[in-house]
Formats: sequence, structure tokens, C-alpha cells
Amino acid sequence: GNLIQRAQSISDDTIGAIALAWNESKDLDGGRLLAAGYNDGNVAISRIPASDDVQATGSAAIELLGMLERSSRGVTILAFSPNGQVLATGDRSGQINLWDAQSFSWFGVLEGHQRDKTLFDLAWSADGEHLLSAAGDGQVILWDLLTLEPIHHFEGATDPLAVSYSTD
Repeated sequence: GNLIQRAQSISDDTIGAIALAWNESKDLDGGRLLAAGYNDGNVAISRIPASDDVQATGSAAIELLGMLERSSRGVTILAFSPNGQVLATGDRSGQINLWDAQSFSWFGVLEGHQRDKTLFDLAWSADGEHLLSAAGDGQVILWDLLTLEPIHHFEGATDPLAVSYSTD
């Protein structure tokens, strides 16, 4: 409960965090990054200390590293690339923003879903070269992250709520 309360206090928005993502790769100090997306459109990146640090000090001090402020719509989904270098953020606008997870700088946008259709899910390929997105326009899009262009559109009769890559 302490972690969630602390993460929510980062934003002034009373609704708080609506999307969370852990960076699976450890940073240089052994901690992990947590991205929290808020209904006001902001994303906070925090460092959560390694369990060894917590055991040694007896506390888990959460350090706010940066804020990402590109989206004007509520952030609905976050996903770190497998190597932890890129953070993809989706929101209610139908766009996916791409961020350098180390410098917190924006470097691209993926546009292919219908405008104002909420992003429901994002999934990275194991090599980090492709991204799947699912949105409220009934589409799943496969993206090429080298060109920032869609490779294929999968369309269904209902809105896809989740996407996933197999390990192979």
C-alpha cells in the first residue's frame, strides 16, 4: 500500500494512476524503474530501490526521476521495451508516444489507430523491433520500430482488449 500511495502523490490529479509498467531491466544501482500513467496525461518515472538496498536501510525510498508530459489525454497503457531503453505510452487519443527511458525525452509517435479511440494494450516483441497495439477502433496494429510505420492491421468485429507475443 505504501508504494501505491507514494506513486499517486506524484500527480495533482485526484483520480491518480490508471496505468503502471515495470522496467524489466535493472538500472546501474540495481533498482527498477516504475512508470505511472495518470488521468491528467502525465507519466511519472520513479526508481524503486533493489531489495538488497531495502534490507540494508530498512526503507524503500522511491525517487522521482522524471515526468513525461506529451499527452493531453489520460494515459491508459504503458510498456517498456525488453531492453528497458524505450517506453511506449498509449492514451485516449489513439496515438502511441515513444520515449527514451534513460533521458525521458520524446522521440516519436505511432499514428494508425482512429483518432480519439482509446489504446487498450501494448506488447513488445522479444527483440524490441516490433510493437503490437490494441485500441477501441477494433484494430490490432503491428508496428516496425525502426521505421515507426505500421506493418499490418488486424481488424476484428469487437474491440481487442489485450495483445501478447509468444516467446518464440
